[in-house]
Amino acid sequence: MRYENVKDASELNFRVDNYILEGYKSEIRSENYAKLVKDDFSVDVFLILFLLLIIGAIIYWAVKSGKKDVVIVKVEGADTSTMLINSNANDEPYNLWGDPLWIIAVVLWSFIFLFALAVNL
Repeated sequence: MRYENVKDASELNFRVDNYILEGYKSEIRSENYAKLVKDDFSVDVFLILFLLLIIGAIIYWAVKSGKKDVVIVKVEGADTSTMLINSNANDEPYNLWGDPLWIIAVVLWSFIFLFALAVNL
């Protein structure tokens, strides 16, 4: 909060008009006093950032969810004819919550969402 002193009512009106042109809104107005407020929160910027982060999360999911590094180690010369060739039968289902990057993304989104709610109140 900052205070500005003016000489007379005409200068007050001039300053108030300039602040209104800059995006401030008049909360209290009298002949000798004016309280102006400018909200820096922009819904447009929030929505753009929100969409970009959602798109980033979808791209991450699309790239990383299907990739698994599979290694088969066998003893040279051993009989492996009884082993399963299709290793998918023994694979556990992909646990999304076990991925640390996904957990970090969810936590960050929660903080961003709570911050946006707090700023909007």
